Amino acid sequence: MDVRVGTVSSIDKKLTAQVVFWSLLIGMLFSAVQMVLDYRVEQQKFRDAATRLLEQASSSVALALYNYDRESITANLTGITGHPGIVGGLVQESATQFIVKQGTTQLIGDVREFRTPLSVPASDGGEDRQIGSLSIFADE
Repeated sequence: MDVRVGTVSSIDKKLTAQVVFWSLLIGMLFSAVQMVLDYRVEQQKFRDAATRLLEQASSSVALALYNYDRESITANLTGITGHPGIVGGLVQESATQFIVKQGTTQLIGDVREFRTPLSVPASDGGEDRQIGSLSIFADE
């Protein structure tokens, strides 16, 4: 009878080991999936925030660019680069290639560029005229 009890005990140990192993494996798999999903959601939130930042800054930067006011453009870019994850900014005028840079403007590593056109409303009520672009560089 002692032999049967030893056999049952051995089966119990193997079954327990299998349950623990598969539980850990499935738990790690679900954790990995959750991490990937959370990362993608945060990336999208960051992109949305960068797009909103561009939209908010574009009108004041466009006016400063229209007047070739380097100090105002620099002040705007300094404010933009103060946001988390933003490492640089660039304003470029279309016709004369007038450029104002602030911070890092190179696409190295995980740095990504977000760009929006800058336009000044036409005084006669016609179409807006594009005068340049505003780019921000973000370290994702």
